[in-house]
Amino acid sequence: MNAHLKTVMFGTTHIERAKIVWKMPVRSAIVIIVIVGLFVWTDRPVLAIPLAIGALFSSIADVGEHVGYRWRTMLWTTLWLMVACGFAEGISDWPILIVVFSLVAALLAGFAGAIGMRAALIGTLALVVFAIFAGTPEVPWNWLPTALVMGLGGFIQTAVTCLPPLVRNPGLVRKPDDAGSVLPRLKAHLNPADPFFRHAVRLSLAFGFGTVFAMLVNHPHSYWIPMTIAWVARPDQEGTTTRVVARILGTMVGLVLVALAVDEVSASAGWVVLVVTLGGALALAFIWANYAIAVVGVTVFVIALFELIGVPVNSALPIRLLDTVIAGVITVAASFEIGRAHV
Repeated sequence: MNAHLKTVMFGTTHIERAKIVWKMPVRSAIVIIVIVGLFVWTDRPVLAIPLAIGALFSSIADVGEHVGYRWRTMLWTTLWLMVACGFAEGISDWPILIVVFSLVAALLAGFAGAIGMRAALIGTLALVVFAIFAGTPEVPWNWLPTALVMGLGGFIQTAVTCLPPLVRNPGLVRKPDDAGSVLPRLKAHLNPADPFFRHAVRLSLAFGFGTVFAMLVNHPHSYWIPMTIAWVARPDQEGTTTRVVARILGTMVGLVLVALAVDEVSASAGWVVLVVTLGGALALAFIWANYAIAVVGVTVFVIALFELIGVPVNSALPIRLLDTVIAGVITVAASFEIGRAHV
């Protein structure tokens, strides 16, 4: 137990300096502040939310990717974000459908890790998007425009990131060495004893339970519970516990920062857009170097985004923190099953 605690604390606080990136976050931040600022300036703040999420999440999937694979990774991420967003928004008024497809979406997202690390990350991002848009039926979104605008954010970010190097060196548009090997890899893990298979089932049950719990408590922004479960669940118990601790700490710091940055100043729309952008840049810079710091950025990003459509920051802070803890408890409880399986 003592060794486990040390591993968790080290994983939460350790910063891998070699994995901190700055160039790409700055470039992505410029894209976000321009496109989100344009939508807010033209009085479309509701659509600025999927736009910003598409731009940020396509960049998150790209962090550390080899330049030759980058455009494929970002476009695949954008596609799955659009599917998750449109589908979730389309069923957001039917609780039973939300629960059923929460189980299915989480099962697919969890099993995506059998393809590879990037596929696992894309699955996580798509599941986060599903949780947000299925859990906010009160926001006046329409499924098709919302999905298209999310795609627009991802496509613009992809073009800005990938076109310059591809124009300079067209040879970078190359076929992946492992093209066509996805199905065999998935089939190889279709075994109830396989770690990826077990993770998919465990994530499905935890995410589905979190979705039902969020519906039952029915407080504002309860989508934060399944969304957090999607972020923190890992195939192993130690990794899950580390993520949960980092998520709680990062959320606490992020909530304080966004409250100080938005609610404690005269927050114009332009200032909030800047806060959104800085939060996204921080998340991108530390996504592989330190998860807790990345969570600070994601928390600032999401909370400030919803401030753009009139969701007050301070009134939601205690609830967001409580939801994070609840999601952590659900996820860690589900992860104990794998520990028993290997005893």
